[in-house]
Amino acid sequence: MPSASETTELAASWLIRLEGPATPELWEEFETWLEESPRHRAAFIRLRTAWNRADIVKLLRPTDGTIDSDLLGRLDIAAEAQPPAPVLRPNFARARQQQTPKRADTGSERRRWLVAAGLGCVAIAGALYGTLRTGGDDYETEIGGRQQIALSDGSHVDLNTDSELVVRLTATRRDLTLVRGEALFRVAHDTQRPFYVIAGGTVVRAVGTEFSVRIHDDNRVEVLVTEGRVAVGDPVSTVRPTLPPSASAVSAGERATDNRGHVSISKMPTTDMQRKLAWTTGWLLFQGDSLDEVVNEFNRYNRRHLLIADDAITHKPLGGNFHTTELDSFVDTLEHSFGVKALRAPDGSAIRLIASPDSPDGDSTPEPPESRARSTR
Repeated sequence: MPSASETTELAASWLIRLEGPATPELWEEFETWLEESPRHRAAFIRLRTAWNRADIVKLLRPTDGTIDSDLLGRLDIAAEAQPPAPVLRPNFARARQQQTPKRADTGSERRRWLVAAGLGCVAIAGALYGTLRTGGDDYETEIGGRQQIALSDGSHVDLNTDSELVVRLTATRRDLTLVRGEALFRVAHDTQRPFYVIAGGTVVRAVGTEFSVRIHDDNRVEVLVTEGRVAVGDPVSTVRPTLPPSASAVSAGERATDNRGHVSISKMPTTDMQRKLAWTTGWLLFQGDSLDEVVNEFNRYNRRHLLIADDAITHKPLGGNFHTTELDSFVDTLEHSFGVKALRAPDGSAIRLIASPDSPDGDSTPEPPESRARSTR
């Protein structure tokens, strides 16, 4: 997976290429790149927005040379009044009908500057964006890592393992994009600036509350509300996401799951909610969960993966409290208390789990055929 800086460089490259004459083939290639990862779309829109705002800065620049201390505030208002256009494919048929030559305009001048600057565009646009925003920028955790983020509006975010969050706070709203992974949001109350979390195709809107958002591997988005109330649904616009009045309301003690546009809401006992959010303190809590569910969770926090290589133990119920990154301690518990045998790969890359020969699920075969080994990630 490319790093955040590499993704930004690719986005800058696409920005440069699309400033010039674009063919249908080029746009197909660009759209394919956008769809490869939510990170690509977020990086491109963020970079393009920063560049477009350079034009707004020029428009707001005082003509008498004086410095306006409220320039950035007026910049945010201007940006809100004219939000960036969505990434839309040009009408090539119409373009072919309008092939009358005309002199170079401001756009072509911008294009020449971009080509000449090359990757310098990344640094300039990144610095501009960092100056104009009133919150953070990009936050990313590695596998097994966690990060606590304090935002300038008084809100706090706990970012879980292997997660990425893009933050932008303006004078009129707070936008946070969860590119991947999971996060817990403690939102500072501000009725004048709604708090939006965009995760995949799902938008969560809050004013002052506490809730978590997780993007699952199958692209389901799960929202847990521990305090207050939020709205969950599909966005009205993909440029500056908002929610329609019909969006689902989710209250404290409830879970919402958005599966490809279908939002379902269910009650969740306090104890289950606490178990779900135990990761914020570095723990995983299980109570009757099946082994494959437990393995999936441990694999999120560790580079060494557990592989269930015996169907007889897939649905074995487990319970207990474990540190997220203490994989060996968890495996020892499986072997001593749950009738599971661990087979460690010579290179240490994975640990295969089978039923212990001495357990009711086991047999005299010390190791199942290789063809039965499977990953439950």
